Amino acid sequence: MPCISTWLANPHTTIVWRVIITYFECEEGSEIRETYLELLSQLGLHHAELKDRQLTGFSTMYCEEWKKELMIVGRAVNGWGAPWRASDLRNAQCCIEIFNDIVSSVHDEGRGRPPMLWVSSRWGHSDYDGVTDYNTAKSAFWRVTRTVVKLLKLADIDKPTWPLSVVWTNLYKVSPHAGGNPGSKLCTLQFKSCARLLAQELLHWKPQRILMLTGMDWAKDFLHELGVHPDNLGSTKYVQAVCSLSTEGLPATIVVAKHPQGKKESVLTDEVVEAFRLYERQNQKPEAA
Repeated sequence: MPCISTWLANPHTTIVWRVIITYFECEEGSEIRETYLELLSQLGLHHAELKDRQLTGFSTMYCEEWKKELMIVGRAVNGWGAPWRASDLRNAQCCIEIFNDIVSSVHDEGRGRPPMLWVSSRWGHSDYDGVTDYNTAKSAFWRVTRTVVKLLKLADIDKPTWPLSVVWTNLYKVSPHAGGNPGSKLCTLQFKSCARLLAQELLHWKPQRILMLTGMDWAKDFLHELGVHPDNLGSTKYVQAVCSLSTEGLPATIVVAKHPQGKKESVLTDEVVEAFRLYERQNQKPEAA
């Protein structure tokens, strides 16, 4: 991998890549990189258990324009980037190369623009790049995200720039390249590293609100590792828990909702927004006299 100073000195290095390079150079970014490499190394050590299946990886997608208002968390990426196998992770150099490919696949998605704009670029278009057949308007995950952005008044969703108001990550960073969530073996092998990665991401980004569209069954072990104790909301249909998290003294509200696939989205989004607002009102510190 070229050294960071070489990348930054290259006039052809895009603004997006300059932001990414600077991010991984900072202390928190460096820690995230090292944890991700540990994750890949772990998968390499246990490649026989994964039966040489094709895998794909994901790293947090963000934009310089983000205002720390909302982080969206999914279960795992549903197919992404070039495939690789755990058996490819045979040494440290191979892990570094695949990590670099993962970061590139995520942040080159914007084609030189802020990466999160891929969501609006594919909105209503199922053949965005001539290869991948994915229409974000047909995704319950992205429809719900877009509506939450609207209801929280974070952006004008009629403008293609609305995805810049969110940062997107996933609980599990490695999943089957063919699509779908990782199975129990793949989840077990990467859980500890992924839980540490999520904590590091939250510490670095310090979002005010975190929406986990994962279901509590997927989120509970991660919340436990974060040391937070969610309140169960028995009166809601889709929102399953809400809790607070403090990163270096900066409070954040976490709302856990069922995965939106097949759910009544208007009810789900109303519940999510009400959960954020009610919990934040209840935990608002009184102003000093």
